[in-house]
Amino acid sequence: MKKTSKFISIIISIMMLMQITAFNVSAQELEAYWGQDFPDEEWTWGTGEAVFWDRADISNYEFKLFKDNVEVYSNRIEEGVWGSANEGDWYAESLFLAKFAEYGSGAYTFSVSTLDGTGFDIEDAEITDTAKSGIFNYVKPSSNVSIPKLISNSADTGIIYWEKGDDDTFAYLVDAEIDYGNGVSYDPDYEELYVWDEWSEYDVKEYDDFLTYLAEYNPQKYPKENAKFKIRLRALPEDITQFNPSGYTDWIVSEYKFTSGGTDITPTPAPAEEPLDRTVVSKSYYDAAKLLYDLNVMPDIYSNYNKTITTGDMAIVMVKLLGMTESAEELKNTKIFSDVEVGTELNGCVNAMYYTGYMRGMGDGTFGAVNEMTAEQVIKVLVTALGYELYANQYGGYPNGYLMVARNYNIDKGVTYAVGDTITFEQLAQLVRNSLEIGMLKQTSWGVSGAIYEVTDDTLLYRGLGIEKIIGTVKVDTKASVNGFGY
Repeated sequence: MKKTSKFISIIISIMMLMQITAFNVSAQELEAYWGQDFPDEEWTWGTGEAVFWDRADISNYEFKLFKDNVEVYSNRIEEGVWGSANEGDWYAESLFLAKFAEYGSGAYTFSVSTLDGTGFDIEDAEITDTAKSGIFNYVKPSSNVSIPKLISNSADTGIIYWEKGDDDTFAYLVDAEIDYGNGVSYDPDYEELYVWDEWSEYDVKEYDDFLTYLAEYNPQKYPKENAKFKIRLRALPEDITQFNPSGYTDWIVSEYKFTSGGTDITPTPAPAEEPLDRTVVSKSYYDAAKLLYDLNVMPDIYSNYNKTITTGDMAIVMVKLLGMTESAEELKNTKIFSDVEVGTELNGCVNAMYYTGYMRGMGDGTFGAVNEMTAEQVIKVLVTALGYELYANQYGGYPNGYLMVARNYNIDKGVTYAVGDTITFEQLAQLVRNSLEIGMLKQTSWGVSGAIYEVTDDTLLYRGLGIEKIIGTVKVDTKASVNGFGY
């Protein structure tokens, strides 16, 4: 299995959540079914899906497909099943449908295994539990579903549209590749994703930031201005016993032109309704509070400077900090946690943070949105968002490992607290301000002994807010400026 970067994990998780409605059941043991044998057929699409109950305490899984008791395919999925680890969800591994067409008629079984998830190399993770399905006797049909038809390929929007054929097509596998010319190409960290509809679309420009990262990592090998994004499509049938998947289409080269810079659209901070008066914020936290207020990361700081933050408050702040407001808006009508009202800004932000893995909830189906957060809990979220969870675990894990990282990288500089203390809005502003310009820890390559991680030039300031810092003479009343720094 290819290793999955957090960036791509975020994209896949949100796209899958938009399409799948959670089905709440009581899940105690790992169980594996073919779609035709699933206890509630309403929640399966066809006969050939591999279905199992998801578990809240497990993040990583391994799938194996067997034909006549011989293994023909395996796949490990990290960081949850498409980002989901909420007990009672269900998951369908429809990629097996394409394998049926490839390997032909026979008696198929599959297994799903839970992995310990303690290692950073998922290939080395140990299996903790395995469930095996019954037999699915497959007879290869003679007909295929129709190949999807391209409708539009816009250079302006970066969106490729296509429509389904008038037959049993119910989904598409999308295989992506980035071609730099001169024999250099990059296969993204996932091979295929699902898109459902009478017509479907693929937003190529979603890769803009990812290509920027590759260019920063190796500008000679991955020059962003040379990147051409290619996809090919494969149609899937709903009933595998009647139709085979189609073959792949020819490669579609996107007409969208990636620039050599960062994100095409730089977010503009929303204007504050009233100025941040020095009298409403403690003197020691004023600069950080004003900056985060002006950047629209913490718009409530004016009235709530000394209010203790809750997990719900933290989710809203993190969504703004990470530039995920559009994703949160799309997720606000999805029900995941029983204690958060559907359709609200809070629900969208909570769901977005859950699917990034930065905030996980209480483990009992609730998020605990009204619970006050402690200093170590807030620091854990920030350290994880910066990518330093690796170091935190090396230092002993939660809470001391995260607190040590915070101390080593000055995340908690200027904030007085003890373990177990609650955190106010103005203290959170200082913690976030301290985190803005810390180089993010990312996997940069693979070595003999495993993944290699390095501190990069990427920061939350640029990656999340799309903003650069200017050093020079700055007017005191300039928006988002303090002590000679302008943003």
